[in-house]
Amino acid sequence: MHLVTVLSLLSLISLVTAHARIRYPRPLAAPVETPAGNYYNGPLRPDGSDFPCKGLHKQAGVDKTPSVTWKAGQQTYFEILGHGPGGGEGSLAAHSGGSCQASISFDNGETWKVLHSFQGGCPRGVQLGSNMAGKNQTFPFEIPEQTRAGDALFSWL
Repeated sequence: MHLVTVLSLLSLISLVTAHARIRYPRPLAAPVETPAGNYYNGPLRPDGSDFPCKGLHKQAGVDKTPSVTWKAGQQTYFEILGHGPGGGEGSLAAHSGGSCQASISFDNGETWKVLHSFQGGCPRGVQLGSNMAGKNQTFPFEIPEQTRAGDALFSWL
């Protein structure tokens, strides 16, 4: 089995602002406040200049120690949560839900490979006409068998 050491990051596309952040795997510069002066749950800049990781993956002084090791063929997951007062957990503004992807980069965020697409239900448990998501925000997926070994960045977007 190939080993994939994953540096976790949170990527949010500027047009999809769910006001959420990743809980697992642990994001770069966790828990919430980043040296970039922005919260993880906020959208990226409209021009995409801080994609991925709010640019943290290229900043000096940011801890880039791998937070998890995944193997090719392994079942794993990522988990998101809403942002609350003072950076704690809070309600997840779901904006009627949508779709998302789990992706991986082996070249420090220059190119990405989709590991799994979640069509609909991301975030989960959004009642019709509601802006609030349910509590279960864990998204299981499998690391494809052909995934090569090495240090990588993980992205939920």
